[in-house]
Amino acid sequence: MSALFNLIGVHLAELHFKLLATPKDKASGKTTIGIAFNLIREGEESTRFTEHLKVRVESENYEMTVDFLGYFEAQTTQFDEDKFNKLAAAICYPYIRPIITSTTASAAVEPLLPPVVAFASFKKNKVKLTLTREHPEETESEVLQVTNNARHTDGRDSPTSDDND
Repeated sequence: MSALFNLIGVHLAELHFKLLATPKDKASGKTTIGIAFNLIREGEESTRFTEHLKVRVESENYEMTVDFLGYFEAQTTQFDEDKFNKLAAAICYPYIRPIITSTTASAAVEPLLPPVVAFASFKKNKVKLTLTREHPEETESEVLQVTNNARHTDGRDSPTSDDND
């Protein structure tokens, strides 16, 4: 069976990191990760597409933006663009996670490994995640709580969701 589309390549378009404060021994508080993704067609009859992901990370110690492109070729020009957009974002996002982790580690702040995201379950092309440390004083085992501010495709809210704008 042939794939409906193929990943041709990926490209880190831009990486911006700004240190806001001297890093503390242990981070506390919350970190917000905003992800926007959209599909760009190269022409109405073209089978080539670009998936653009922009990830914004905000913490008490730093701000970071990752602009990332994934290049795809489809077998046909007829397909569900919304489903393809979400699938392409799911394929590209794992490339971004280690970029964020290595950049935060290199900047001498606590390394951040962004959580896995199920893009197919969202109505909108934006996802906002909030990571909070429940017990910042713990050093052996830290507990992270992830809040996903998005709605599922069937219209129900995530258990801890707000409106996703």
